Amino acid sequence: MDSMNSIVTPLSNSEASAIAGHTGKICKNFPWYLDLIPKGKVLLRIYDLPFLTSDLLIDKYYTAEQAFNGMTHEYFTSGTTSGLRKRIVFSEREHKTYISDRTQIIEDFVKDKDYRAFADLGTGHAAASAEEIFTNIGLENSSIDFSCPIDEHVAALNAFQPDLLFTMPMILNQLINHGDLAIDLKQVILLGDVVTDAWARSARAALNLDRSDLIDLMGSIEIGSIAHYDADLDCYLINDRIFPEAVAPSAIYDRSERQHDSSILVLTAFGRDHFPALRYVTDDLVTGFGTIQDRSGHARYKFDRCLGRYSDEYKHGERLSLYEITEAIEAYLPHANFDLKDTQFGLSIRISCSTCEVDKFDLIKRRLLEYNPSVRQMIDSGLVSDIDIQQSRSVTHGAKRRY
Repeated sequence: MDSMNSIVTPLSNSEASAIAGHTGKICKNFPWYLDLIPKGKVLLRIYDLPFLTSDLLIDKYYTAEQAFNGMTHEYFTSGTTSGLRKRIVFSEREHKTYISDRTQIIEDFVKDKDYRAFADLGTGHAAASAEEIFTNIGLENSSIDFSCPIDEHVAALNAFQPDLLFTMPMILNQLINHGDLAIDLKQVILLGDVVTDAWARSARAALNLDRSDLIDLMGSIEIGSIAHYDADLDCYLINDRIFPEAVAPSAIYDRSERQHDSSILVLTAFGRDHFPALRYVTDDLVTGFGTIQDRSGHARYKFDRCLGRYSDEYKHGERLSLYEITEAIEAYLPHANFDLKDTQFGLSIRISCSTCEVDKFDLIKRRLLEYNPSVRQMIDSGLVSDIDIQQSRSVTHGAKRRY
């Protein structure tokens, strides 16, 4: 792999040693991984190891009946092409590491304030561990199941009166839009969806929060805690247990196209041995990958923005990122929930809004095409159909927006 296809970061001696040890554990725990390495190949660098993609993991890990020794925590997420749900396993040690990482981030964010904390999340590791993390920090806390109707969420929040809310952007949109929400939040922790600059500004304004009062966490059920947004540095700091790479989509997938200057985040997670976290392809598209000094003067890996997932980009002559679509909608319909659909005629955007707001659709489309002049040209030339935007009352609520 050359520098045209990947942002190659020189390995420190400690990183090289950790990767060598981690590779040995992965090969021991998952013998099938050895079959991915070309016979006779002398592995001198991590860049010689294969990419671990979702298609490969479906056959080898997600649906495999592999047993592990000791106490484990199992999590199940969305289905595979086989119709089976994906199974991801954490050991007790890995779970405690995840809790420790997230506790440290949130504790640094709260800064010893005696807050009441409320978790309004979906499913998965983050939702299951929120109460434990808040308790570790010493915060009085409560939560609600995401499957409850939105009126029950609002009633629970109004009754508990939290200072700190841990939630997802799509859920927060619903709460902001609900006329009966009456709480005075001091801080918000986000997880799950793409957080764009425009959306974050709009959410802070609606909740009367400063820029430093909102933090976005990035993680995955496979890896655990990946990164968090630092308002002072205006970038996402990557967990220092992880060795990251930023790789061009064309280096991983055949016939792929690069979206602007973005790259796919590829992660090797030290200590994650109940999942083969060795060059795991997250499919998260990031920009501004590199290193930066944190407040303590330590060098940290970072990226500036996450645009969404490569698999969730929308092909409309050229690729449109979820980040750009969200920015365009937020400019004219703040906090509006929406879904996206690929049809045989092109891209369809379904927005949950009132009838009187439908006249904003042309402005949204114009803004989106300003971000993507090549798509505008292809539409004007008749090479692709126009982008279709529709009003919908059936947009999914309380779940991740394809990310």
